[in-house]
Amino acid sequence: MSQMIANGDKFALVRGAQRVWAVASVHGECDRLRELHRGISERFQPGDRLVYLGNILGHGPDVASAVDEVLAFRRAVIAAHGMFAADVVVLRGAQEEMWQKLLQLQLALNPGEIFDWMIAQGVGATLESYGGQIDEGRDASRSGAAMCARWTASLRDRISRPVRTQSDHVRVAQSGGQPVAGRQADTSLRSCGTR
Repeated sequence: MSQMIANGDKFALVRGAQRVWAVASVHGECDRLRELHRGISERFQPGDRLVYLGNILGHGPDVASAVDEVLAFRRAVIAAHGMFAADVVVLRGAQEEMWQKLLQLQLALNPGEIFDWMIAQGVGATLESYGGQIDEGRDASRSGAAMCARWTASLRDRISRPVRTQSDHVRVAQSGGQPVAGRQADTSLRSCGTR
């Protein structure tokens, strides 16, 4: 476990940066994010750092693809000569916090009210992007802790399975998913986001 996590520290240090590229509030807008990534990749230089300021999830039309785009671009950046994993930071915003709390909804004192509030704040787009249904969640949140727990477990199952995409790329999951063989990912910084 890293020292930062073990100490409960919520701050990461971006060291030795020439420039810091900050990407704010993507909100599931994958096409706009790809365009932004193209611009960054044309100007990115050794010594630059990249920070996503959170809210990659929520509101937009294609949340899952926006998450995939962030992960692909991060992979391309850290694959470049002289770059390291710590050179790209992805912070959690309100949408990511809500998504985490949604997956624990059965623990809430008033899950129905909390679910409705989360939907009003934009978490519905994330839910639907990962194959969930708002009406199903609303019903589960009003049907007791056991039913709510089954529903949140089904959500976790949906997001933890590896999925083969149409372009033969692979999404890999940490939570018990089996690896799926696929084409080797393109790690060139300039080509990232142009697929």
